[in-house]
Amino acid sequence: MNEPPTGADIETLARMAARLAGRNPDEHLKIELAGEIPFDDVMWRYHDFLMRAEAAYHALTAPHLVKPPTRNRHHHPASGDAHRSPANRSESKAGGSTS
Repeated sequence: MNEPPTGADIETLARMAARLAGRNPDEHLKIELAGEIPFDDVMWRYHDFLMRAEAAYHALTAPHLVKPPTRNRHHHPASGDAHRSPANRSESKAGGSTS
């Protein structure tokens, strides 16, 4: 999916960025610096949130993320001895050899 992001994609991600920053995406923001107004719009259109949205879009559509990894159905990472046979697991718990 190497397509450029649509306006709706960027808006959705920018709204999420604003929410994650603890801001209401629809809140009006007016920035005034030395008599100049560099920004006067809704929060999700703030430059920083738009940049984060575009970066997130590119990260989420990177080629290595498009295809989910294949999972080994027989190995459970929480169980350190999942690769051993049931007989070997019981020997290990009883203090016997597992070789």
